[in-house]
Amino acid sequence: GVLITARRAVETILLPQRRTSVITGRPTLLVGLNEQALSILDRLRQFDSSIYRIVGIIDVTNRHLGEKFHGVPVVGSVENIAKVIPERGITDVIFAPDVLAYADILSIITRTKGHPVQYRVVPKSMEFIVGKSGVDQLSSVPLIDVDYNLLRLRNRAAKRALDMAVALAGLIPFAPFVFLLSAPRPELRCSFRRFLRALPAVLSGRMSLVGLPEGMSALRSGVYLGKPGITGLIQLRHPDELHEEERIKLAIQYARNHSVFLDVEILIRSLLICLAGSRGPA
Repeated sequence: GVLITARRAVETILLPQRRTSVITGRPTLLVGLNEQALSILDRLRQFDSSIYRIVGIIDVTNRHLGEKFHGVPVVGSVENIAKVIPERGITDVIFAPDVLAYADILSIITRTKGHPVQYRVVPKSMEFIVGKSGVDQLSSVPLIDVDYNLLRLRNRAAKRALDMAVALAGLIPFAPFVFLLSAPRPELRCSFRRFLRALPAVLSGRMSLVGLPEGMSALRSGVYLGKPGITGLIQLRHPDELHEEERIKLAIQYARNHSVFLDVEILIRSLLICLAGSRGPA
């Protein structure tokens, strides 16, 4: 009780721009209209109105647009949420469980990335919040920050810096050979020649060291999944042997959890696989 009260006070002082009033709370949308979503709505309004002021419900479709549920109107659908957010000055969006797939949530974040909104999801059970750092337990409902690291400016800047550093380190000593290596020739999936040939594209920003397989779209269902990469989570699993659903799942996993350390780990794993393959069987 005392710790929660103190944390609420600190949040009020440090984040004044995100709180319209200590009394009314931050203007918030709840995404979902099933029984569990309405139960969450009741708990937030009863116990946490000083934190979240639920101004409307976002449904999957427009079927219930304008209707009220538990005193709160349906103000839009998943399709037009990007329009609703600025119109109503929304600062927080809460996703009820079992309403949208994670890819659909990331699609909403992509479409509304120009607005300073905090996105949180209610976990299906308490076991999902163990070890999570981005958990808001100020309220009676545990809320987890939605992970979409690849869309964050600092992550993209760090990724670009790594790409440029490695590309320059590779091109400066081997630049005279890049032109010679551009002639078509059968290549192994893991080869130094293939790596060198891709470095100019990495330096120009058309590719990344770590990303999607060439030919795979950077946008899937409105979700930004990154640039083509020399290697990546999908490439490590032999992409030709994966079903399309598995490829998209891995791409979303990478977009959610991206960091420079993850890129470095993927590059090291790719190098080890290439070295093991070049040696052949023992």
